[in-house]
Amino acid sequence: MRRSLREALRAAIQDGRLRAGTALPSSRRLATDLGVSRGVVTDAYDQLVAEGYLRVRPRSATVVAAVVASAPPAPEPAGPSWRFDFNAVTPDLRMFPRRTWIRAVERALRDAPDAALDYGHHLGRIELRIALSAYLARVRGVRVDPSRIVITQGFTQALDLLCRVLVERGATTLAWRPRRTPSCGRLSGRRA
Repeated sequence: MRRSLREALRAAIQDGRLRAGTALPSSRRLATDLGVSRGVVTDAYDQLVAEGYLRVRPRSATVVAAVVASAPPAPEPAGPSWRFDFNAVTPDLRMFPRRTWIRAVERALRDAPDAALDYGHHLGRIELRIALSAYLARVRGVRVDPSRIVITQGFTQALDLLCRVLVERGATTLAWRPRRTPSCGRLSGRRA
């Protein structure tokens, strides 16, 4: 999707269908119109800015830059395919179940003891770990003791912990992306 959008915008600029100075829609609006995640649009915009096709100024719409018409670039070579894609993109936020979330938060706060509002155990709240253990057993058929579950604050902390464990076990390389700087790349005993 990223490549298709990038090539379509690039072709429209080169063909003159998008003239210099034309304001493009915001990444959120274009993502909504196309039915894709915002990350797809921002990645395409960022690449075209780097290539000089678009111009970005703070607090202004992204506009088409003045470019000299030229032969279309050679197609991008197919990059390596990865089993897991760690590119951070924004999911479709319209699908978030707000009402259900609000009811769940209200119920949790109403029933929670005062101690639950303080800093908890470094592995995460035991109630959550017990619930996750039961869920994994019921839905995935995985039996795991709640004491072996770690709740992180998000992907970044989870990846940091995973890298630290791998380093302690002797790993020196997690992933290698020769075309770009790897997100985790070479592992070392110190934090990047």
